Amino acid sequence: MAAPGRATRRAIIGTVTDDATVLTDMQNNYVSVYLRRSFSVADPVSLENLLLAVDYDDGFVAYLNGVEIARSSSMADTGTPPRYNKTANAGHEALQSVEYFSLKKYLNLLHPPPQNNVLAIQVHNIALDSSDLSIHPRLVERAILPGSIENGDPNGVWTFRFNPDEHDITTKQLFPGTPYAINIPANRTGIDGLKDATDVIDAMVNHPSTREFICLKLINKFVSDQITLQSYRNGTAPDGLRKLMDDALAAWSSTAPAGNIKTVMRAILSPVAQNNYFWTGSAYRGKIKTPIEFINSSLRALNANTSGTSLPAYNDRIGMHLFDHDMPDGWSELGFDWMDTGSLLERIKFVQALAENSDGSLVWNSNSLLGGLAIKTPDAIVAYLDKLLFQGGLSAENRALLVRFVSTDQSDNPLLLDPNRSDFTRRVQELVSLMLSAPQWHNQ
Repeated sequence: MAAPGRATRRAIIGTVTDDATVLTDMQNNYVSVYLRRSFSVADPVSLENLLLAVDYDDGFVAYLNGVEIARSSSMADTGTPPRYNKTANAGHEALQSVEYFSLKKYLNLLHPPPQNNVLAIQVHNIALDSSDLSIHPRLVERAILPGSIENGDPNGVWTFRFNPDEHDITTKQLFPGTPYAINIPANRTGIDGLKDATDVIDAMVNHPSTREFICLKLINKFVSDQITLQSYRNGTAPDGLRKLMDDALAAWSSTAPAGNIKTVMRAILSPVAQNNYFWTGSAYRGKIKTPIEFINSSLRALNANTSGTSLPAYNDRIGMHLFDHDMPDGWSELGFDWMDTGSLLERIKFVQALAENSDGSLVWNSNSLLGGLAIKTPDAIVAYLDKLLFQGGLSAENRALLVRFVSTDQSDNPLLLDPNRSDFTRRVQELVSLMLSAPQWHNQ
């Protein structure tokens, strides 16, 4: 059973490759489309592994007989059900991969004959001016064959699978025209064809660009943004970082087989290596937190309790769309890739919602954080939070500004901060919000 639909330039109803339905008035007029399809099931009890398979752009929420059964991650924290004018939180392109949602726990919703069932779906674009929207859902009954295991089963283990019948036995060459060229001979058949894969892996592991890429990635993650592959190769990177890169590359090549990450990390973090850049003042708090690091460190610092599905949506707004990174090179570890005016604003909005307990899915207790100790005066509270959040690293000027903030009203008039006053908790929360918005909190 299929009930697909698609709007604007690539709109379809039918398969995901035709243009049977085109909604020419959608762009700049509305962001959502609603679909429904009736179907019958001869024997619902016989179904064991019913799945909803969906290809979509940009987000969707699906219902079976009026009950929500699935939604895309791009529609997290958009309401239940999302309003017609609510946009998706993140973009998602169709024709790339199909997502599968198990309906095992919803099988009781299916009606036996003569009643029909209704699959209803609302599809949302990421923006009013978006030029395309699509949805291609299918209900699939999938049989699990003997020896197979369902995706997501915690007992499952991924393993390498080689099918000789699907193997390319022609001659192949990697890195042609370089000193690292490797020829894969023809006519390796049967189990001998596995050598094609292992030869390729060995060639990639032993290629100098691999060790350079991984060592640089580790240095960018743990030490500094101030070195790139180009600056290392042309000699313009800071001397200490070039030496650290040399040490990491040497550590990579020192083991058999080469590339022992434990050995490389020891070289990068070594406290005994002479002039190790990691231990210099230049490297201290010299890294910008990625979105997920910023969110998680804020939650942990306040010992906050989380519930619901709002965190991925916050992460999207700050700029990191989890499980949606196009290139297989990992997320950037460079601060300037994560910090601009828009993402900085979203960071501040997140810590405001967290610190002020305005989002019911992110909750912390200021009294518990202060430990019930004799931390009641503005100076004592600021000093305690400085130690908790910044290891006491704030300047005297910064601490004085924070004390002034929590000791005055909006007109800068003195206002007593007293645990017995009704505004004590709110003002402490506002102080925490300000401190988590400070530039220092964005640094690792």
